[in-house]
Amino acid sequence: MFNQTANITINEKVDVLVLNESSILLSLTPDYLAKNSQSLVNRNELMRTYSCSIVDSKPDWLIDCVLSYDTVLIEYDCLSVDHYAVLAYLKNLNIIANKQFGKTHKIEVCYELDCEQYASDMGLVSAHTSLRTSDIVALHTSQLYSVFAIGFMPNFAYLGEVNDKLSMPRLPNPRLKVPAGAVAIADNQTAIYPSVSPGGWHILGYAPSFIVKCMSPVFSSGDKVQFKEISPPTFNQRLDEYSSQKV
Repeated sequence: MFNQTANITINEKVDVLVLNESSILLSLTPDYLAKNSQSLVNRNELMRTYSCSIVDSKPDWLIDCVLSYDTVLIEYDCLSVDHYAVLAYLKNLNIIANKQFGKTHKIEVCYELDCEQYASDMGLVSAHTSLRTSDIVALHTSQLYSVFAIGFMPNFAYLGEVNDKLSMPRLPNPRLKVPAGAVAIADNQTAIYPSVSPGGWHILGYAPSFIVKCMSPVFSSGDKVQFKEISPPTFNQRLDEYSSQKV
């Protein structure tokens, strides 16, 4: 049986935890975090440089490299390399700084829908935050969000961080069926539901592109997302356009 190794510091910023014979986990050192006040976005960006630098260097033993929030999971071929060699590689890794990795996605959202088919929690968010609907929309669309992780279901991207004024607890009674395309917030994150599912996030609006054609993977960890407000007529127009394009 494999005995888990304690954290190994490879430099002043990064620790490594050996999980098993074929995977290790990178995280920021407690000392670095104590000396540097970092938001989750900044921590994510720092670990993103490690993830992208590893993938860019293309080590032949690399099976997968997964960025999530402020950690990086490395899976490697244990038949061709052991964790000592991987640690040596990481200590000598050339970190690529100030290089643009990933994609920026511009997602259209209609924030004015509230009906049986497209439920909305805009009123609850307004009451909780004491913000007008127009202010909520302005704050939600003003951010460039980072894709922290993909989880819960395929294509469900955890995006952050929302403006502090929009921070919302989860619904006390989650919905059994959140419509596909729902754009919602919970705590300091936002997300788009790619398909119908249970969910406890507060719904602000709907993204037509996710209602009709979200079948293949859209996001990757480290991508960026910008929301753009559209009107109900434009929303219906987009639904018609995407439906006609769908095979």
